[in-house]
Amino acid sequence: MSIKHSIVKFKFEDFAGLTEERGTAMHSRITEGCNGNFWMLAIYPRGDTDSPDDMVEITLYNKGSNDVSAGATFIVRDAIGKVYADMTVNVDTFKCGGKNGRGYDMIKRSDILNKEKNILADGALHVDVHIEIMPEQKLIIVPPSPLASNMLRLLDDTESADVQFEVERTVITAHKLILKTNAPLLYEFCKGDKEGEKIQIKNVTPDVFRIVLRYVYAGELPDRKNSFDNGRGIIEAADRLGIIPLKMAVESGMVRNLHINRYNVTEYLIFAESKTCSFLKEAAISYFVARATDLLNSKAWEKLGESPSLLAEIMKEMSKRVDTDTRFGEYSNLSVNELRKRLADEELDIDGSKESLVSRLQESAKKKQRTE
Repeated sequence: MSIKHSIVKFKFEDFAGLTEERGTAMHSRITEGCNGNFWMLAIYPRGDTDSPDDMVEITLYNKGSNDVSAGATFIVRDAIGKVYADMTVNVDTFKCGGKNGRGYDMIKRSDILNKEKNILADGALHVDVHIEIMPEQKLIIVPPSPLASNMLRLLDDTESADVQFEVERTVITAHKLILKTNAPLLYEFCKGDKEGEKIQIKNVTPDVFRIVLRYVYAGELPDRKNSFDNGRGIIEAADRLGIIPLKMAVESGMVRNLHINRYNVTEYLIFAESKTCSFLKEAAISYFVARATDLLNSKAWEKLGESPSLLAEIMKEMSKRVDTDTRFGEYSNLSVNELRKRLADEELDIDGSKESLVSRLQESAKKKQRTE
C-alpha cells in the first residue's frame, strides 16, 4: 500500500463576524477525504489560550472510526485561490473520533481582515488541508540479538582491527574480514594497503561512515533522528559503497518521516533521480501532482527545467488520471513498494528505477511462460 494524498477543503463563513473569546474554537463540517477518512477543522479566531496575540490557530481532527497515521499541510488561500500561507504538520497518529488534534498558530487575524491582502472570499476564510495517509505498518517485535551486540563491540575494538580509515581527519578502524564478507566494494579500498597506512575516505562525514560500518557489522539501521538528519548522506555513501540494503532501508524511512513541501519537493526529486531512489521519487512526484496547481508556475517548476526526464515523468503522472497507456500491462498501476515486494517474492533484484523493476517482472513472466 502506497501513500495516499487527499486535498480536503474547509470554509468558514463571515470570518470577520466570528467574535468568540480567546481560547474558543469554531468547528467546520465533517468532511470526507481519501480512503473513507473523515476530517474536521477547528479554528480559534482570537487564538487559543497559549497563542501569541493576533494569531489564529488552525487544528485538524480525525473524526473517522479508525486511527490514522498521517501528515498534513494547512493551506490558506486568498480570494483568487493563490496560496497565501502554508504550514506542514509532522507525521503523527490522528486518533479516531477527534480524540487529539494537530495544528499551528498559523496566520495573523489582522492579515486575514486586511482588505489589501484580499484573503477573504465573500467574507469567508478558505483553508485547504493536504493530507498524506501513511501506509499501514505491522509491528514486529524481535528480541535483542547477542550476535549483533557482539559484532558492534568488535567494531569498537581498535586493538584487533587491521585497517584504518581516515574520514575528515578522524581515524576509524575496522576488520578486513568483516568488510570482505559484508561490504566487498569497501574492502577493495583496503587491498594493497601498507601496515599503519590510513585509507582516505572522501565525500562522507565521520558520523555517516560510522553508521555505514554499524550496518556492515551488525545490520543496525540508523534511528529516526539520524535518518532524518543524515538520510541523504547515508544514501549517497551506501550507494557509492554498494551497500544497497542500507540505501533502500534509509530511503523507505525518509519516505515515511520526511516532510515534503512546495519549497523542497524539487530538491528531493532531483536527489532521488540521481541516486535511483525510486520509492522516494514516487513519493515526491505524488506530492508534486497533488499540489500541481500551486507548483506549475513556481520556482520549483522552473528548477525542474534542468531535468527534462523528470519533467516528462511528472507530466505523464499528471495525465495518468485519464490515461489508458497499458505498456506495462498488469504492472502499470503498481506502486514501487508493491513492485519491490513481487520481485523479492521471486528472489530478484529490487533496486533500480520503476521502469527497471517493471522490466524485471515482465522478463520473469516471459521466462515462466516459455518453461510451461
